[in-house]
Amino acid sequence: MLIFLGTCHGALGSMLWRKKELQKAQAEYKEAVRRFKDIVRPQHPTLIGFKRNLGAILVSLGQVDDGLVFLHEAEELTTHATQISRINMELGKAYEEKKDYVKACRHLSKTLEMRISDFGDNHIAVANAYLPLGRCKKEAGEDEDALKFLRLALGIYEPKMKNAGSDGVRDQALSKSLDEAQSLIAEIEARSK
Repeated sequence: MLIFLGTCHGALGSMLWRKKELQKAQAEYKEAVRRFKDIVRPQHPTLIGFKRNLGAILVSLGQVDDGLVFLHEAEELTTHATQISRINMELGKAYEEKKDYVKACRHLSKTLEMRISDFGDNHIAVANAYLPLGRCKKEAGEDEDALKFLRLALGIYEPKMKNAGSDGVRDQALSKSLDEAQSLIAEIEARSK
């Protein structure tokens, strides 16, 4: 019964997260973690996923240090390649929030490497790793590397955007990512003139 209730809290947390109701999502994931941690082993993949999601939400809410605790716990416990990639992406975002671009780039590079291995060079998931890595390289003052990663992201986003509509959530996210990559490239190029 406790696993069922924990799973329900996790499902509610996921739904609320997608609806951008972060405070409520945080509460549901905390409850899911609380219920799961006493009845499953720490390495249980569902518990690790709940901790990763809770950490990511806390980072989004500006509670970066608290989020990092959950993310690092998840990182230490998982051996699953997809989980490792997703945790590293969230750790990269957290360290970007802290303006620790060296650590952010280290984690984002791990995600990028795994995504290229899993999906090849021309997948949207790969572009979604190039973009934050390029952004962090830009903030770290590594403009040449930033441009390389941002242009690689752009090279994936642009053809996909031609086939996208404008009404779907994924299409809107694609458009937003494309716009961000173009904007960052323009900023770097203007700065170097």
